[in-house]
Amino acid sequence: MKKIRNLSVLILAAALIAGCGGLNKMKKNAGDVSYNVSPQVLEAHGGMIPVTINGTFPKSYFDKKATLTLTPVIKYANGEVPYATVQILQGEKVQANNRVINYSGGNFTYNSTVPFVETYSRTNTFLSMRTSTLMLNVSATRGSQTLDFDPIKLADGVIATSTLLETYGKPIIMPDRFQRITPETGVAEIPYIINRSELQSRTLRADDILALKQYINDVNEDPNRQFKTTVVSSYASPDGALSLNESLSASRGRTADRFIRSEFKDIEAAQAAGFFDEKITAEDWEGFRTEVEKSNISDKDLILRVLSMYSDPEVREREIKNMSAAYETLKTDILPQLRRSRMVVFRQVCCKKVTLSALGRILSTSRSEH
Repeated sequence: MKKIRNLSVLILAAALIAGCGGLNKMKKNAGDVSYNVSPQVLEAHGGMIPVTINGTFPKSYFDKKATLTLTPVIKYANGEVPYATVQILQGEKVQANNRVINYSGGNFTYNSTVPFVETYSRTNTFLSMRTSTLMLNVSATRGSQTLDFDPIKLADGVIATSTLLETYGKPIIMPDRFQRITPETGVAEIPYIINRSELQSRTLRADDILALKQYINDVNEDPNRQFKTTVVSSYASPDGALSLNESLSASRGRTADRFIRSEFKDIEAAQAAGFFDEKITAEDWEGFRTEVEKSNISDKDLILRVLSMYSDPEVREREIKNMSAAYETLKTDILPQLRRSRMVVFRQVCCKKVTLSALGRILSTSRSEH
């Protein structure tokens, strides 16, 4: 009898450990569950904040005897508001009427709304959901065992433009936005071959270079437009040794500077001190990030993650080069676009002057028409 009692205790203990272990495993692997929120930045409409959440559970994640309770919550300064609807999911062996997620994987779709909050508290503290975060609280149960997961951030919010509408109109006095001088720019880029800084003859025939030359000529001949300044920004792509790229970008800057100065050699405004400004970027990591974000390159997300994780340029380059297939595409589609000098010519447009005689003619014509 004693052996039977001991065996029962062992079986009960094993069951408790197995149950708790299953929940701990789900909590540990909670990052494997993917959530897609629409809209990505929450919006207020008619005083309510709607949200749609699509969740996908991978294979072997959802314990067959577990139940998950999901509660979306909007958290903001000094307050939080949970969505009224709670999403309950259950494993395939749970006897209930909730959404079933199989051990082989599954998904769910959640829709709900919550009132938009913007008011003053009793302590005269302004409470608003305009700066807030959509969090997901997850609680798991398996038999008598219960375990709370770490809250999961789903989205930011809230865009509340609709709340700015007032029922009764009122006049608003705004400053005069009239500008006597309107700034304008002309832009062109000089591309370079890898590890080279000289100006290619075909570059001089490029459409943007020809357009910039015409732009400079048009401004020079227009008495109502004046040159302000010219900025030349030169770059090297973020591959290769940093010392080489520093020398290369500086050399490209000198090439572009000589070119743009030759276009202004007979223009009086360009003779002023400080008219030409030069900027050098040895390794254009920001340009690299921008081009990768716009591309459809494989391993795009992994490349961007490397940029966010590491600030050391050598570590970044090494990690990206380890993605051999993706790096081959980078060498042909992304990096060549970063080997450049960008020339920006700033000008300002002045209002046309009206002489007294011209003003008299305008007034005379106005009176005769009325």
